[in-house]
Amino acid sequence: MLRKRNKFRNTLLIFYSAIFLIIALFIIAYLFKREKQYKVSSLNNELLNITKITDNYIKIYSIPQTGNYYLLDSLNRLLPHDNMRLTVIDKSGIVLYDSFVADWQNMENHLDRPEVAGSLVSEYGTEIRRSESTGQKFYYYSKSYGNYFIRAALVYDVNISHFLKANMSFMFLVVGCFLLIGAVLLLATNKFGESVTRLQDFTFSLKNDEPFDSDFPKNELGDIGSEILGIYNNLLAAKNDLLIEKGKFFNHLNALNEGVAIFSNERTIIFSNNHFINQMNLISGD
Repeated sequence: MLRKRNKFRNTLLIFYSAIFLIIALFIIAYLFKREKQYKVSSLNNELLNITKITDNYIKIYSIPQTGNYYLLDSLNRLLPHDNMRLTVIDKSGIVLYDSFVADWQNMENHLDRPEVAGSLVSEYGTEIRRSESTGQKFYYYSKSYGNYFIRAALVYDVNISHFLKANMSFMFLVVGCFLLIGAVLLLATNKFGESVTRLQDFTFSLKNDEPFDSDFPKNELGDIGSEILGIYNNLLAAKNDLLIEKGKFFNHLNALNEGVAIFSNERTIIFSNNHFINQMNLISGD
């Protein structure tokens, strides 16, 4: 019986723990995705602001009209990132300026670059790849401005890689909640399991006509079990009272000097006293 109790409690605990674990995994996956998206969005917003500043600078100094794109060198020195790469590309893919390549006039067409192609069909384009011009790995951000694209890129080094990684500190919160709820589940399943096993003991006692003298736990299920036990005890007491009264009644019938018998609906004898049997024997001639 103890093994059955432990088995039920363990099954219940495993069931609820599995449900919570699945929910926790979904929460972790969702938070990880949101954290990753937040980091990427933050970097994109920073690069977007740089492209806007560059566009304003180009317009203020009328660089498309004069063709003096080398003036962007002055702007590039004012930007907060030392490893920032600025590129201006016209709508046909010709490179008009590149801060990392001195001979940018002879660079190959950039219209097929993934980030540039992406900014043609959407609001902006991004890509992490190795540059075919410099051989360095960059995080690229490209946006279309009128007659040209402005591409801002950061060298994809350890700092950028670390920045784009999701902050896993929320894992401690999730694990803490998991342990806390696990402890609550353990207490709850212990109480619930104890109530159920007491009910099992009660039904076992009923089947084997054994007395049940154990108390139910103080909870809702225990209250139900106590009510059932009370009803059962009342029925058992009523049954015992009926048996006592039945015995008294039959003893009274046996004491009568007349023959008495009680028949069922099927005309079978339920009870008969000795006088009835003797009279029946006299009638039958036995």
